[in-house]
Amino acid sequence: MQPTYSKQQIIHSLSLASNSAYGLSFPNNQDCGKSFEQLQGFVSGLATALLAQKEIKKLIGDDWKEVWGPVVYATDENSSAAIADNTMGVYYSPQLNLFVIAIAGTNPISYFGWMHEDFDVNKTVSWKSITGKGKGAIAQGTARGLEILTKKMKFQGRGLLEGLQHFIYENGIKAAEVAVAGHSLGGALSPALALYLLHTQATWDTTNSMKIATYPSAGPTIGTHPKLGESFVSYYESLLAKDGALTFGKIAYHAVKNDLDIVPMAWQASTLAAIPTLYQDFGITPDMIGPITQIAAINKISTRPLPHVKNYRQIQPLTALKGSFDKASDQVLRTKFSFVRYFTPKQLHAFTPALENLVRFLMQAGYQHTTAYSSLLQITQFMDRYDALRTALIPDNCTQKDCVQDQVSTLTGIDMTQLLALQPEPSTEEV
Repeated sequence: MQPTYSKQQIIHSLSLASNSAYGLSFPNNQDCGKSFEQLQGFVSGLATALLAQKEIKKLIGDDWKEVWGPVVYATDENSSAAIADNTMGVYYSPQLNLFVIAIAGTNPISYFGWMHEDFDVNKTVSWKSITGKGKGAIAQGTARGLEILTKKMKFQGRGLLEGLQHFIYENGIKAAEVAVAGHSLGGALSPALALYLLHTQATWDTTNSMKIATYPSAGPTIGTHPKLGESFVSYYESLLAKDGALTFGKIAYHAVKNDLDIVPMAWQASTLAAIPTLYQDFGITPDMIGPITQIAAINKISTRPLPHVKNYRQIQPLTALKGSFDKASDQVLRTKFSFVRYFTPKQLHAFTPALENLVRFLMQAGYQHTTAYSSLLQITQFMDRYDALRTALIPDNCTQKDCVQDQVSTLTGIDMTQLLALQPEPSTEEV
């Protein structure tokens, strides 16, 4: 069956589908067995069910095979509730002669993902210490995530490279495209893994013919570009295939971002500085976002003297997709904040606009980093069916959070459920 989606749409669909454990917590009790086993079973079962769906087959093709995984990694598999820190799966289409290595983004309820991968940027790791080749350094959090993907994840006793090598050999595959894709955290790990595959190709590609590509979306910077010394970014860019064409021994690079997404603006100094005013044209002023962004900038500083501040830069080319401000949801928030005066002391009303701006910014940023990409990548049909299937398969004992809303509540201390439920009676007077 010829898929209706283009190759890029297919790759991004499988990439975003790797986030199946997003916001899910599986409790450990005697009825359901160990929580981690149930979490892994849910992720695996959803992947199999998704590829078997008739409507999904029309979009991405009907010959996709599960090569390796999907595999869930959790720092503590025996905790009282299982939460995915990293997820990755490998799929292959004979018709397209295409492998897709799909890497999940940050699970918003994973402390490990936030603190030990995303935000661990004030120290770096030499790339040469990872593969024995190359120049420059990458963020310590990216290096840690890459180690998990390549060393700690196992499927049927095989690591990623062993799994690839075994499948290629057993099926006599030659000259296939190996596309590494991921969103958010996956958007940082996917280009790193693509370079890792290039440097280790002799160990997994016995045909010496596979062509490597990467399709990161919404990823932050991963490597340094210092004014003095070796630049990881320059080294990486020297290995990119011309015009993104599949070329043996090179990396075909196809990175995209939403131009209203704050995540790809980290950790490059020039773009980090532009975050507070990103939504200013839509009436969201930077009075409270500015200090928060400054905190993020301070946290990327090394413990060494200031001249050693890490100079991160995005790998180019990075295609910016034109985002649309979510006016409808923003108007709901503005309306709800207009009701706050009925429930809070008059002496505090002067502080409401600044707090309103903070909440509006965070909710908009969450939308632009997640939901907005379905339409920007033109994969809404796939994502709608994926979301419906995922919802249907989530077991009753599993806890699921509205992650954007929950994160805003955590960051601001505001009960967003309560705020969004505000509805004063017509007779209500200001406090």
